[in-house]
Amino acid sequence: MNGKTILVGCSTIIVVSLLAFCINWLLNSVWYSPSKLFEKRFCFTLPESAMIENHKYDYQILGEDHFFMKALFDENDYSYLNDSILVYYANSTISNPEELISFYTRSCFWWDMKKSEIVESYAASRPAKHIYSKSALFTFAFITQNADGQYFLYVSY
Repeated sequence: MNGKTILVGCSTIIVVSLLAFCINWLLNSVWYSPSKLFEKRFCFTLPESAMIENHKYDYQILGEDHFFMKALFDENDYSYLNDSILVYYANSTISNPEELISFYTRSCFWWDMKKSEIVESYAASRPAKHIYSKSALFTFAFITQNADGQYFLYVSY
């Protein structure tokens, strides 16, 4: 091997690495951003006051995608969020959320809501992405208010 071959090889590795980095950044900041994922799933935008505190997105090529999110929002936007969510969930409430809270707490370390803080809870079935999905798929949302009076929206899709 001569110096020219090594230089071409190193240059190729650098260019491919930069390209992969740019594609990853573009997908994460535009296509897979939590606000875009939320909007795509629920067909409405979060209010301007909403600050996404945490999220988790598990993309599955041959399975079902999973999206979890926690957002802080102003009390003034409570009615907007509740009304918008009801369009998607058709007023389905969750009678016994303890199992869900336990599951999500294990799945997402930041899913820290308590049953006593739940103001609204919503549940709905959703269509499967793939025809070979074996079980019904469900999506959940919770509006909570903590001891400090802050409102949060938790969603699982």
